[in-house]
Amino acid sequence: MNKIYLISGIGCNGEVFARLTSPVGYTMHVVEWIEPHREEPVKDYLSRMFDGVEVDETDVILGVSLGGIVAQYMYDMFPMVKKIVLISTAISAVEMSSLLKLFKAIKIYRWIPGFVLTSSYTYSYAVMGGMKKRHRDMIGRFLGGYSSRYFRWASRIALDIKTVSIPDDKLLRIHGRRDILFPSSQIKTPSYIVEGATHLAVYTHSREINAILERELLF
Repeated sequence: MNKIYLISGIGCNGEVFARLTSPVGYTMHVVEWIEPHREEPVKDYLSRMFDGVEVDETDVILGVSLGGIVAQYMYDMFPMVKKIVLISTAISAVEMSSLLKLFKAIKIYRWIPGFVLTSSYTYSYAVMGGMKKRHRDMIGRFLGGYSSRYFRWASRIALDIKTVSIPDDKLLRIHGRRDILFPSSQIKTPSYIVEGATHLAVYTHSREINAILERELLF
């Protein structure tokens, strides 16, 4: 059975993919984040994260937000994959919001308190643009309880995006129209724009995304 490897957003667990369904002929497998070593290079981290994971030419790597940035780096490790699917993510710093560009410039991950990085309030504001209880409750289900070291490492990786050259026929980009972290107006090469969807499109607009995956991943 052909596999789709799923990589969630920063600090999130596999619950964010709960509403995705496997396209015909595929099985889905979540690759969970692991604790980084101090000052660990991203290549070394990903080698550990994917240790024991078998990838071949029939497989797909799908990432959301930071997971999408990581999925691009995985192409360097597994160039034989059938498709790299990016949901709610960027391929260069040009596609980031003005706020994220500011955070990148001041290297916010170096000095922001750990409890701020791990807070559902922070996530709710960053992802939804507000801190309503229903948003915090939803996001709280996705947070995986990672350490502040992980969040600092992950924030650095998210802000210091390195562009990876992926052939057009191997790249599928799905983006929400109302994404505030990576505004749809900044996305240079979207395959699909999902109307009404925010940064959490993979969960809130899973019906549309499931239909896209079913159509695009046919053998």
